[in-house]
Amino acid sequence: MRLCSVEGCGKKHHGLGFCEKHYRRVLRYGSTQLPIKVKEPKICEVEGCNKPHVAKGYCSTHYKQHQKGILSKRNQRTSNEIVVEGDIAKIALYNRYCEIIAYALIDVEDVDKIKHMKWGSTGRGYTTCYSPKVFLHRYLLDAPEDKSVDHINGHPLDNRKQNLRLASHQENLCNRTSLSSNNTSGVTGVYWRSDRNKWVAQIAVNYKNINLGSFHSFEDAVAVRRQAEKDYFGDFAPKGDYT
Repeated sequence: MRLCSVEGCGKKHHGLGFCEKHYRRVLRYGSTQLPIKVKEPKICEVEGCNKPHVAKGYCSTHYKQHQKGILSKRNQRTSNEIVVEGDIAKIALYNRYCEIIAYALIDVEDVDKIKHMKWGSTGRGYTTCYSPKVFLHRYLLDAPEDKSVDHINGHPLDNRKQNLRLASHQENLCNRTSLSSNNTSGVTGVYWRSDRNKWVAQIAVNYKNINLGSFHSFEDAVAVRRQAEKDYFGDFAPKGDYT
C-alpha cells in the first residue's frame, strides 16, 4: 500500500504523493506545513494610547477611568500639551480628572527646557513639577536657594522671563497683590474702622506696620496706600491688580 511521502506521517496516499491532509495543505498553502500565525498584541482602543489591552478594549489605566465614568485620553503621567502663539508658549495645566484648569505662560525659547517635565498647579496658582520637585519660575531663572523669584505683574501663571526677577524674600512680599482671607475692602492695607466711622490705611515695612491715616473716603485711603507702596517699595511696588 502506498503511503504519504511526508516523513513520519504513515497515512494512506491520496494524491501527489501525500495523504489527504497533506494533499489539501499543498493545494491551499503550497506546502505541507501550516503557515505560522503571528498574533498581533491587542492594544488600548483609546486614540494615541499604545498600552496593552486589559479589558473592554482598554488598557489598565483607561479601564479604571471607564469604570469611574471619567474616561480621558490623558492620564497623570501624560506630558502637558504646549500651545505656541507667536513668541509665547502656553503650558496646559490639569486637575485630577485630566481636565484643563489653566495655562502657564513661558517664552517660546524655553519650551525645549521644560517639555520633558510634567507640570501641575499648586493651590496658590504657581506652576510646579513634582519630579524633580521645582517651581517653574525658579527653574527658568535657575534661582539660587537664597533668592526668591518675583512675578512683576503679580500673576503667578505668567512665567515669561520679562515678568520674572530675582528678589529677596522681603522684596518679594512687597509685590504681593493677593488679599488675606479676612480682608473685606478689596485692597491690601485698607480697612473700615466702625468705631471711628472712617477708612484706615496702613502698610507693613520690614515686618512693622505703619499707620498712614484715617479717611472719610475709601478712594482717598486707597490713594494714600498706593503712594506709600511706591515710596517704601520702589521698583517692587505692586504693579498688578489686587485680586
